Amino acid sequence: MVTSQQGKVGVPEFRQVLSLVLVLALLLVQAITVESATTKKKPIEKAPVSPHMVFAIVRSAIVGCEPNCPQWISAEGQIMPGSASQFRKILKQAGKLRLPVVITSPGGDVEAALAIGQMIRERKLDVLVGWTLFTGCNPTTVKTCKLPKAQKGVYAGLVMTSRGYCLSACPFIFAAGQKRILGSGAFLGVHEITTQPITQRIRYSETYKIVNGKKKVLNRKVVSRKNTVGKPTTKMSKSFDKKLKAYLNSMGVSLAMLDLLHLAPPSSIHTLTTEEMKSTNLVTASGTAGELVSNSLCKAATPADNCKVEKNFVVAALAPPVPAPAKNEPAYSPGTSPMAFVLVRSDSPGCEPMCAEWIFAEGIITPATPGIFEWFLEKTKSQSLPIVIRSNGGHARAAMALGRSIRKHGMHVAVGAISFAGCSTARFFCRSPVDQMGRYHGTITESYNYCNSSCILVLAAGQRRFVGSANEIEAQKLAAEEMPAIPNALIISTKADQEKAFQSDLGKYLDDMGIDRKLMKYIGGKSAGIHAMAINELVAIKLATNHSHGASFMNNAVCKSSPPADNCIQR
Repeated sequence: MVTSQQGKVGVPEFRQVLSLVLVLALLLVQAITVESATTKKKPIEKAPVSPHMVFAIVRSAIVGCEPNCPQWISAEGQIMPGSASQFRKILKQAGKLRLPVVITSPGGDVEAALAIGQMIRERKLDVLVGWTLFTGCNPTTVKTCKLPKAQKGVYAGLVMTSRGYCLSACPFIFAAGQKRILGSGAFLGVHEITTQPITQRIRYSETYKIVNGKKKVLNRKVVSRKNTVGKPTTKMSKSFDKKLKAYLNSMGVSLAMLDLLHLAPPSSIHTLTTEEMKSTNLVTASGTAGELVSNSLCKAATPADNCKVEKNFVVAALAPPVPAPAKNEPAYSPGTSPMAFVLVRSDSPGCEPMCAEWIFAEGIITPATPGIFEWFLEKTKSQSLPIVIRSNGGHARAAMALGRSIRKHGMHVAVGAISFAGCSTARFFCRSPVDQMGRYHGTITESYNYCNSSCILVLAAGQRRFVGSANEIEAQKLAAEEMPAIPNALIISTKADQEKAFQSDLGKYLDDMGIDRKLMKYIGGKSAGIHAMAINELVAIKLATNHSHGASFMNNAVCKSSPPADNCIQR
């Protein structure tokens, strides 16, 4: 029961209605319970039950950018009603920096997506469909990870685009970008928006008085609220349809995008075609992440708006620490150290002034390796040179990314080791001093060389692939590493689904490189153990283009021919 409070009639009013005192005594103060109901249609997205969207500022972990490195905002996960306020906080942390947004999301709350989009357009930020490979602490998977103080709340990582996605409500965020870039291997998808009537029934107590025949409320208190959720529908209200049209108009995206929503029901996804992206102006560019987060952006005379100088930034470790070397042993060990790239010039007698040059790649393939390789090519202008590789493998997806970069540049790959000038031939991790051009000098040897596990994927990328009879090539089952799970329709992928998708990507990679899928017998599916591959087997599945060792295209003869080989450089 709700108690009422005694009210008083003003003197003028009392004198005017004296004859009605008995009636007013009953109506002066009343405590009643009132019930009202309001109905509205709330736009929702039936996104999978996946982790809610996590925002983080990330600094490039690619070698060579410090102390001035590109940064970006990572946005990954399901868009929730509170995502907009979280995005506002990350913008406050970014300060005056105009950081691009790298996004991967299965969708979620439409209203929140529009709110985030408005903030992106207000700040004139670019948006890329891709994801962040964190090289240290990962806020999307480890909630308790603790950053070093020197990082000032900024994470370290690399931008990846393959398998990035922006689905359902996410394209409305993407539409807000000043530049809207679809990363290589990423995709956009839409479906019908579901609206759901929600009726809110409110019961409240009201105390009022009547003066001169008019009701005057003295107090109102809510007693209870109850929501009744109606049946979902894909029919949007006129007001919300008008809101979406105004939003897209302000972003410079064609209203034809709304027609595309009807090509798939809420339980499915319509993947946008190149023509649909172009006709709606939803995508303004496609390609790699380099346009937004390349080191070169920060080396320009006028650095990009997302470049920031940090004198004491602590980059998270890219690989497990290398075991302490034995006494009198060099600290570098090719079996455990992250892959390094060096430029080598032949020191064969009589080759000068025109000698063969090549890139030597040695060590474990880490998530950072593809980015380091691109940085190395950019720095040394060595895109036309062949690659000699010696590695025990490592991160399989990074190996595929490295391979695609190699194939893009049309480079040859050979398995081999280098005997560096001025070093003991028994120690192939030895490095002689570099010359004035930053090159090492040496020759290729067939001894102590190998390409095992995921290294095979890098070998597969060569335009021509050289494997000598003394090479050690060992294949084994490759496993999927941590990366975004692509939703099947809008059902979140399980660990098994991720493995299945990885096997599919592995097979497609072999197809793209022209390698026989018989290799999957050893690196995919249910394969077990290590399989040492003979040279005839390598040729049969096209992993080796011939029986020749890499030295065959790096000797003096290739530089004396007419015309000389592409990797013959005159100094």
